Amino acid sequence: MRRRKLGISLWNARTAVPGPDRSGLRDKGTLHMTFTKRGHHRHDCWAVLLRILAIVLVSDRFALPAMADTPEIVWQQVSVPAADRPPARWGGQMVYDAQRDEFVMFGGAAQADGGFSITTLLNDTWVFTRDSGWVRKRPARSPAPRRDFGLAYDLERGRAVLFGGLNGLVPGGGLNALGDLWEWDGTDWHEITPSVSPGPNQTPLLTYDAGRRRTVLFGGRRDGIDLDETWEWDGTVWQQKLPSVIPPARRAGRITFDEITNRVVLFGGYSDARGFLNDTWEWDGNTWTQRSPSHGPPGRELQGQTYGPAVQAVMLFGGGTGDGSPPLGDIWVWQAADWIQAVCPEPCPPARTRFQMAGGRGVVLVFGGIANTPYSGPIHDDTWMTDPPARQLSVAIAGAGSGTVASEPDGITCPSDCSQTYPDGTAVTLDAMPAWHSVFSGWSGDPECSAVTFTIETDISCVAAFAPAFRPVRRSQDVDLGPDLGGTGHIAMNLTGSAGARGDTWLTVFDAAAEDTAPTVFSGNVNLSADVLIHRKNNRKGAGLLVLYNEAPGKKGLALIVYDGGNTDTLVLATVDQAGKLSAPLKQISLARGITLDHWYRLSMDMHVTGPTVTVTGVVFRHAAGADPNSPLGSQVGPTLTFSGPRPAGVDDTGEVGIIASAFSATVDSSVANFKVAQ
Repeated sequence: MRRRKLGISLWNARTAVPGPDRSGLRDKGTLHMTFTKRGHHRHDCWAVLLRILAIVLVSDRFALPAMADTPEIVWQQVSVPAADRPPARWGGQMVYDAQRDEFVMFGGAAQADGGFSITTLLNDTWVFTRDSGWVRKRPARSPAPRRDFGLAYDLERGRAVLFGGLNGLVPGGGLNALGDLWEWDGTDWHEITPSVSPGPNQTPLLTYDAGRRRTVLFGGRRDGIDLDETWEWDGTVWQQKLPSVIPPARRAGRITFDEITNRVVLFGGYSDARGFLNDTWEWDGNTWTQRSPSHGPPGRELQGQTYGPAVQAVMLFGGGTGDGSPPLGDIWVWQAADWIQAVCPEPCPPARTRFQMAGGRGVVLVFGGIANTPYSGPIHDDTWMTDPPARQLSVAIAGAGSGTVASEPDGITCPSDCSQTYPDGTAVTLDAMPAWHSVFSGWSGDPECSAVTFTIETDISCVAAFAPAFRPVRRSQDVDLGPDLGGTGHIAMNLTGSAGARGDTWLTVFDAAAEDTAPTVFSGNVNLSADVLIHRKNNRKGAGLLVLYNEAPGKKGLALIVYDGGNTDTLVLATVDQAGKLSAPLKQISLARGITLDHWYRLSMDMHVTGPTVTVTGVVFRHAAGADPNSPLGSQVGPTLTFSGPRPAGVDDTGEVGIIASAFSATVDSSVANFKVAQ
């Protein structure tokens, strides 16, 4: 007779053969069934198999328990130089200080002697940040050296709350349990002495209930008796709670606030009456409720337990199972009222108990602990951290203008690449850069976006709005943004249309804040530059820069214009009024035949106003590549124009800046790009 093993994979499920030990559970979700082949009746085997599967699928008794996908916890060991790391320890505690964005660790035992000698206990305070690593704090006051105390972080008040613990032996050989209460404010420890207290307590279970803004205490041990008391600390008074149903008395278990269910989750611990416990309870502020998960960790004490930001669930790691037994190194998460064992791809923290563990800023941090029980060492001084979860930052561009958005660290170069993932906790800066013809008008989207630099702790979407930077004020129907008129393929402000013998001008002014109704004015020293292209040759036409322009009646501005005049090209400084009329030149220089049609030139204008005097300097350069306004500058065209004298009538000492075009008996057809203004 030959035996054959048949494996049937069930997608996204785990199958358990009924029985209290759940021995039929397989990590890969495969139900293994063994059949005996007799003679040649193979169809009998398949018939039996199909009947069994039918029973499994329809029977309540054999129903497949629904489970989430197996979580994967990825760890990295943090490299810390020996001189910079805390001393090896066990029995201390650690919390995450959200207000100061750092992990806080206190106390513990430094030798594997049971921690019964006061000389081996610690009362040092250390903080850890993902940017700076471990740093020792040196407060003016500190709690007495101790181990196996409770430590929680009060999110509402921004303080770490320390209660109880052990600090050695008392005369006669008993353990010296402590009942004092201390709070850490980020700089110093402060002893709190409320009129009512739970009393001395060793290995209490302590956590902060963020939903109800209370620090919750359960159990512990006093005078050789395991406790089943529930207390709450609101920052001012202790209050004992007296629910009708309570978990069995215990010490050395763990309680953790579940941010998803808004309840405190209790698991494990030890009691003299029951040994190592593996029960799960939840506290809602009024009642303890025992849960009956389909799966669960083996009983244990002194495990690490915290809310895991990456898995968004209560996370349990390691712990001890008794004298002479090696510690545990398994990882479990509490999700959907069930414990799910997580997998840990190498490297993983070695198994340990009585270590320091806390979650925050997207990671779980582990330090130290002891490798064997009872207290036989070695003691760890290693630091482990889970990989931060990946968070997605998405950027969109909106508005009638245009621009780009870049990030630091690199990753976003929108509009070409508008999405990037970063490790949770990464500080990201977004830089919105408007195109030369646009202005940045603000951020929208998630609240973090308006800060420009923010810490990404969840997926974030931001929208950068750009608006047009120019507002036509004369011949607006002939001023438009689009591909340049010379056909070189660049976005430009295009000024089109014709003028008679008396001439005409096209004006558009720059508004730095598009949402404002008031014009943007400049005074003092102003530097303008732009690239100019003149398209069609027929009589005198050109384009240039506008400064100190005012839209009020009777006011004027200063215009610096490059003209193509056929055989005589010029650079002219003149005034322009509200009707678009140019004055006689204040200054004019010959550019000879230096202007070539459909070629890009850089025009620069420096203007200085000192009291009644105005000084203007103008210069023209050709671009090395005539069809590319972004190419390097070549040689200067003609001499430099300089003017200094009284401000002309109608020209104020403050005004708008912008672009101007001019034509006489000609079609102007000029393009201006890369406008810049600086003071």
